[in-house]
Amino acid sequence: MKTLFNRWVFRIIALVILAFAVITKRIQLWLFITLFSILLSFYFGRFFCGYLCPTNTFLRILNFRKKHPVTLGSEKIRFIVLFIFLVLMFINMKLGAKFPFIIILTAIGILFSLLISERAWHRYFCPYGTLMSIVSRKYSKGIKIDPDKCTSCGLCQRVCPTEGIDKSENGFKIIKNECLDCSLCKTNCPVNAIN
Repeated sequence: MKTLFNRWVFRIIALVILAFAVITKRIQLWLFITLFSILLSFYFGRFFCGYLCPTNTFLRILNFRKKHPVTLGSEKIRFIVLFIFLVLMFINMKLGAKFPFIIILTAIGILFSLLISERAWHRYFCPYGTLMSIVSRKYSKGIKIDPDKCTSCGLCQRVCPTEGIDKSENGFKIIKNECLDCSLCKTNCPVNAIN
């Protein structure tokens, strides 16, 4: 329960910082937080996604989870979206424009998740998530499934917003660089096998 409270404290602080950055037209503050989070992903995984991401925060406020997860996308689409995003950011910087990417990206992420698939957004279409997934490939800590306690019910896999849990012959395993550290698997596990 304490972890859940801490997560919400971070989420609210992040939303306040984002609102401040947008209102005062200092969006570079949020860009700094995002870039710093990408670097920290080497050591903390995709904590930005679970603790700071405005799209994920709004989706948790709405308490929305699609009942029928749709898998759209592939690794190719993921990198095409990232490339397009980086090109648009580069053009924006070269033109000296102050295009509010984070606001538009947050809105697109929420709409995409509500209308199409939250899983597809987090796993394949969010450019920040893709960057953090690349950087956190060597991340080895984080949430783990205890194979001795796991009953292989598959509930963790069904609630995971990123398809970040694989079933293997040895049971379920969390894909560390895809895990948002959102703890949905942990809070939904009926036998407390996830820590």
